[in-house]
Amino acid sequence: WQKGEYIGLLAGVSRFASFGPFTSRNHGSQFLLASFFISLCLWLPHFLLDVKRRLPYKNIWFFTFSLILFIGIFFTHSRGGVIALMLGLFVLSFLCLGFLIKKKSIKFIFIALITFIFTCLILFVVQNGTTIGLRQFGTFSDQARRLLYGAAFDMLKDFPLTGVGFDAFSGAIDAYLKVSLKAFPRYLHSDWLELLLSFGYIYGTIIFAWIGVFIYKIICLFRDLEPKKQVRLAIFCAGLTGFCFTGVI
Repeated sequence: WQKGEYIGLLAGVSRFASFGPFTSRNHGSQFLLASFFISLCLWLPHFLLDVKRRLPYKNIWFFTFSLILFIGIFFTHSRGGVIALMLGLFVLSFLCLGFLIKKKSIKFIFIALITFIFTCLILFVVQNGTTIGLRQFGTFSDQARRLLYGAAFDMLKDFPLTGVGFDAFSGAIDAYLKVSLKAFPRYLHSDWLELLLSFGYIYGTIIFAWIGVFIYKIICLFRDLEPKKQVRLAIFCAGLTGFCFTGVI
C-alpha cells in the first residue's frame, strides 16, 4: 500500500491529514533501505572473506531476507529510495573492491569505473520500468517540493538565528505557501532542510559540523580494523550514504 491506504483502514483518516514515519512511500523506502544494509552485515563479510561460511544454510536464509528487502524498496515506488539504494550499492562495491584488490593500481580504478557504469545501467533500466520502477519526474510531486522548499527558506528569513522549532513548519506552512497544497503530505520532504529550519543557522551549522566530524572519525576507523569488520563498516557507510541522500529530497 505505497499510497498510504492502510492509514485510512486503521485510523479512518487520510494520509494527508496524518503524521508519522510511514505516512508516505519515501519513509517506507527509508526504513527498508536501512534494514537492507543492516541485513547485509549478517552474511556479506562471510561470503566475501570466509570460504567455509560462504554458503551454509544460515547465509542462504540471510541472503533471501536481504533480497526481499531489496525488492521491497522498488515496490514502494519511491524515486529517492531507489536512487539511494543504487548509490549505497555503488559505495559498498567501491569500498569492498578496495579490500579485495591489494594494490591500488589502474586495475582498481578500472574495476571501480566498471562498477559505477553498471550501477548507472541498473538505475536506467529501473527508470524505464512500468511496474516497480521509478515514477516520472517533473510531476506535481516535484513542483510541490519546490514550493515547500521556497516556503522553508522564507521562514528562515523570519527566524534565522533560532529557527522555528520541531514540527512548527507543518503548523505554519500555509502562511508561507503561495498556493494551497491540501492534497499533499504535511512535511517538508527534506530532512536536512527541516533540521536547519528547526534550529536556525547558528545551531544548525554546529550540528552539520558535528556530522562532518562523525563522518571523518568513521573513515579513520578503517585503518585499525580486521577485514571482516572493515566490510561491516563499509556496509554501514554505504547504508548511511544512501540514507543521508534520501534525507535530501
